[in-house]
Amino acid sequence: MKHAKWLLLSGLFILVAPLSTQAKSVVVRLSGQALTTGTSDRGIYHVVDLAIPEEISGKRLDTVMLEFYVDVAANEELDMEGFVPSIEVYPLSEAVQVGRTPRFTSSYPTSRPVALGERQRVMVDITDVVKGWIGSPETNHGLVIGSFGGPVLGGLDVRDDVIGSGTAIQATFFYQNRFGQRLSEGQ
Repeated sequence: MKHAKWLLLSGLFILVAPLSTQAKSVVVRLSGQALTTGTSDRGIYHVVDLAIPEEISGKRLDTVMLEFYVDVAANEELDMEGFVPSIEVYPLSEAVQVGRTPRFTSSYPTSRPVALGERQRVMVDITDVVKGWIGSPETNHGLVIGSFGGPVLGGLDVRDDVIGSGTAIQATFFYQNRFGQRLSEGQ
């Protein structure tokens, strides 16, 4: 019985291994200068203009992962003992207007708990957001990164010295695996 299970699992591995090697990816790196930083009643936020790379046009999109590192500071005016802040990444619902807090939709659950301190890594799956942009390109107004729930933070800085080469934010578009959804119907 154990031998049969081992044969079944090894056969499954042999079947799945070639599928995973077919997956491809495109990495989009943004420098710290590509971010627009602002302050609202919820604290500091960062606006990211993220374009869809042409390399994935007509391919099957599997996953889009956003990665960045932040310094998170407590608000000195509040008792933050035991508080673990959350960092959210939301798509903007309209272009950012000077002097106004960015408007975004929180329809996509992208909240991640992040410890207070320096160089805290944040990984967010933004696949559904990107698929929405692909379906309606006119809705791509970018992303906003901030802490929009819970107590206001004292500081939220996106680092551009951790990933390397001055990169503040890195988006990895995984595509071409047979489990993905076609990006355009005719291809």
